[in-house]
Amino acid sequence: MGLSVSASFAIITVAIFIGAAALIEAMDYTLRTMESGVDEKVNRVVDSARTKFTIVNATLNGTALSLNLTNTGSTVLTVKGVSVLVNGTYVEQDRTNASVEGKLSNIWSPNEKLKLELNITAAKDQRVKVVTGNLVSQYGVVA
Repeated sequence: MGLSVSASFAIITVAIFIGAAALIEAMDYTLRTMESGVDEKVNRVVDSARTKFTIVNATLNGTALSLNLTNTGSTVLTVKGVSVLVNGTYVEQDRTNASVEGKLSNIWSPNEKLKLELNITAAKDQRVKVVTGNLVSQYGVVA
């Protein structure tokens, strides 16, 4: 009876260690995944907090609407991430010509000016909303 009890105790002990190892690995993976998600959210919040821009003006330029914007924050933005709504209507990207400091570029760095030419019909006093890729927005009025 002594040998069988010792052998069964050894088998149960090894099984508990194997099960505990799997449980610890699963908990470690879960904690790392949660930490990664929290880090991503913190980075998004920090980017949004550091993003600032101003709408210098929104003017009618013949058949187009011209928007002049200045990046006054400390975040580098992408031009393709900028969306425009005029009077509540989304303006498609293919109807927009964009230039940063007079050059074609997808990078809109701090203290640079972005000019958007929207090939749409607009009228004076219509409301314009500009939204960046990280969801910071500003309103303006067509003059």
